[in-house]
Amino acid sequence: MAYTFNGVTKRITLSAGTVTLDLLDLHSRWKEWLLLGNAGYEQAFRAVGGDIPAIPLYLFILNGWRIVPQSADHTLTVINGVFEVDGGGDPFVDPVGSFKIRINREAPGIAIGYSTTGGSAGPSAEAIAAAVWAYTNRVITGPTAEQNADALLSRTWP
Repeated sequence: MAYTFNGVTKRITLSAGTVTLDLLDLHSRWKEWLLLGNAGYEQAFRAVGGDIPAIPLYLFILNGWRIVPQSADHTLTVINGVFEVDGGGDPFVDPVGSFKIRINREAPGIAIGYSTTGGSAGPSAEAIAAAVWAYTNRVITGPTAEQNADALLSRTWP
């Protein structure tokens, strides 16, 4: 797949036959375009993540730049990241002509979770408390943590 970057019109045109837009590839090709003497144009993208597999690429298109799909009836599938316009809006504009173009965004899955019920998700609250007591008893000389707790609980307070 090839891209045509136009810094004057702020358009990135996808080549004929392009039915998949790989955001990692698009961002890389834009950085290469900048290095070819095009750094004077307004920035097209801001990226977050994408540098390690656990954090997907979030690619924000900036400063009025837009993507122009190929001039043909097709479905364009966007892969390898989340693509948004900084400040809202549609990152795509229609090519010249009357074509039926559908955009299918395949958002990457992100699974981050925790459990408070214990079990296979991690140690239970009781296991954590026991480990803290055991560690405290190893590093404190003198009365054990249990003895200190018992003394505090049995004390009469004014």
